[in-house]
Amino acid sequence: MSIAELNGKRRLAAITAVDMVGYSRLMELDEVGTLALQKAIQDEVFGPAIEECGGRVVKTTGDGALIEFGSAVNAVRWAAQIQCEIAKRARGASGDRWIAYRVGINVGDILVDGDDIFGEGVNIAARLEGLAEPGGILVSEAVFRNVKGKLDLGFADQGTLSVKNISEPVHAYSVLLDPGDAGKIVARKERLRVGRRKPLIAAVLCLAAVIGVFTAKDLFKDTAPDTAGLLILPFESEHGGDQVLADAATEMLLLSFERQRHMPISTYRMALAYEGIDVPLDEVSQNLGLRYVLDGSAETVKGQIKVQARLRDTAEPGDGTLWHRSLTGDRDQFLDMVVTLKLGAAGAMKLKLNPVERAIFESAPTDSPAAYLAFAKAKRLLDSKDFTDIGEALTQFERAIELDPAFVEAKLGYAEANFKVWEGSFNTIRFTLDALKIATDTVDEVLQNDPKHPVAIGLQVQLLIQHLERDRALSIARSSVFSNPNEPVLRYVHGLSLTTIGDYDKAIEAFEEFERLSPRLNSGETGDLAWSYLRAGDSDRALALLSEIPQEEIKEQHLRIMADAQYEEGNVEAARANIERFLVNNVWLNLNWMKPWFEIYQDPTVYQTYAEAMLGSGLPEWPFDFPKGREGDRIDHEQLVQLHSDKFEEKHTIGPFGAPFSEERMPDGTISMNFAWMNGIPLTGTWRIAGDQICRRLPSVHQGRELCHYLYLDRARSTDETLFVSSVLNFGVIDSEFVRVND
Repeated sequence: MSIAELNGKRRLAAITAVDMVGYSRLMELDEVGTLALQKAIQDEVFGPAIEECGGRVVKTTGDGALIEFGSAVNAVRWAAQIQCEIAKRARGASGDRWIAYRVGINVGDILVDGDDIFGEGVNIAARLEGLAEPGGILVSEAVFRNVKGKLDLGFADQGTLSVKNISEPVHAYSVLLDPGDAGKIVARKERLRVGRRKPLIAAVLCLAAVIGVFTAKDLFKDTAPDTAGLLILPFESEHGGDQVLADAATEMLLLSFERQRHMPISTYRMALAYEGIDVPLDEVSQNLGLRYVLDGSAETVKGQIKVQARLRDTAEPGDGTLWHRSLTGDRDQFLDMVVTLKLGAAGAMKLKLNPVERAIFESAPTDSPAAYLAFAKAKRLLDSKDFTDIGEALTQFERAIELDPAFVEAKLGYAEANFKVWEGSFNTIRFTLDALKIATDTVDEVLQNDPKHPVAIGLQVQLLIQHLERDRALSIARSSVFSNPNEPVLRYVHGLSLTTIGDYDKAIEAFEEFERLSPRLNSGETGDLAWSYLRAGDSDRALALLSEIPQEEIKEQHLRIMADAQYEEGNVEAARANIERFLVNNVWLNLNWMKPWFEIYQDPTVYQTYAEAMLGSGLPEWPFDFPKGREGDRIDHEQLVQLHSDKFEEKHTIGPFGAPFSEERMPDGTISMNFAWMNGIPLTGTWRIAGDQICRRLPSVHQGRELCHYLYLDRARSTDETLFVSSVLNFGVIDSEFVRVND
């Protein structure tokens, strides 16, 4: 009886899930060519091998398929055949058009409904496919036990994997396709696990001729030409009243040209340094190493706005003018005129813009020059990644919205700034629960008017991740990518949500798609992406990204991320040097302050890996490394219970950093903490004793996640009646006195 004739019955089967890697990327590069190549692989590789191995195609998707085989041996034989054949064909393909597939195989009980099949066995195969390497095969333990010794293949034990929506962990093995590995069974290495090792985006090692043909660099290489650079000079105005126009034009030009990838641009600071200076072309060429100079002016003439721009080329004779344009219109047309100038200058330099870059160049998000100027200032402050700049960024965003209540980009920038306040527990800037409400309400408002706005969806997903709603975040991100596959921000938050559930390979693929689709990233975005790669297990790519940040743009947060990547790559000396630099201006910062950030990750090894890197690089576990050498002074559980009973009264006067502080800890488990820098706003929540620690849960700090700490006794100063105690919280040390009031 054939497989097809078994319809309507439960049965044991070998289920194979196969999926193309980077399908959206390939379709954007060459839709017709990709579809033709995919069809050729299906007709010439998949089809004949399925027939030979006695399989049945259950269903196909745009980039994958579900196939049923009568035995595990036939399923693995088919997978090995197609992976080797595809690798051979890839030898003649250019790196950015190479097709690769992932395969996951499981043996399990299935239920047949018509031509379709269902059941946990099917789900496990699909999950294994998602965890397989590009060009690789990942099988369940049941498949391994059925196949080992029966095929000329090797296997590498990947250990027990937590698989989403599957109640029990799945023991998995990767298939070794290199003929030299035939018969090998490689034991699991503790630090190597599927989804946390670096992606092997390479041809399958089936034949010696194939080994080393492709690398990740080949596959995702940047083909940008090595072109000359551009100096943008601040636009001039004849009258003080027109300065807003000139400044808005300058900001729009800078913020647009900074985002294109193919031509180096002078920094914002350099541009401002040349304000009002007539720069000789030979100085631009010889001293700055740039070829083009773009300048212009804006003025009011008889009630109309006149804006003009000039592009000069240091390689041209005379004054070097390559292009010039002058436009006149009403004030509410001013930014549209600047858009025309941007596109004209880009065309004169023959800049090749990708769709996202072109959208930036064509965008005039408001009719108000003053609103745009406030927005641009706010964006630069927010992008600096210095949390002390967020307060001023909020003010500028508020001004932009006040000047143009319909300015959507300003509203979303305002939402992002408030999200950063809440996420980072920056209560000194704005009470975080107020910031959370503003961020949530603003995102909801934008989505009500435009349900598919990518930036609003991106913030919505990040809010859900921080609320630990991982599945909902992933669902929204995934469906949004399906609807709008070429929007980079959606690719990024898709990667974030995949990382939270432990699907690291697909997360890395999403981050790579984000890189490919994105305009040029600023230094803050580059640092964020490096952090995200690290959490998904790709320290090599993280370090490469960080190395691209100009030295003058390195921020303190970059030092910490660099140390993380360097430690993972084995350069402990460099990692320790960067943490030492980082701690100069962050003397109180410690591992336990960062620990709550990692609750968004389902996999505890994400934090464990980070903790190992930070402690190994010299970051203290607690503020100022306070407990070091004082383990004998730590107050134990019984003593904690005594101190927090009616026998003692606790007194505070000074909090962290020497500022006035008071605290009320109630018997009913509530707490109120008052810090001088909070301007009278108490931080309220709950407290409890857990083992040898005091634990607090404050909704306005670390998203309300529980924070626990130890107390230490100052034995030299303490008496039977008064105990001097230091509470080592994750943001500082609070000294207090416990005075005996009852026996």
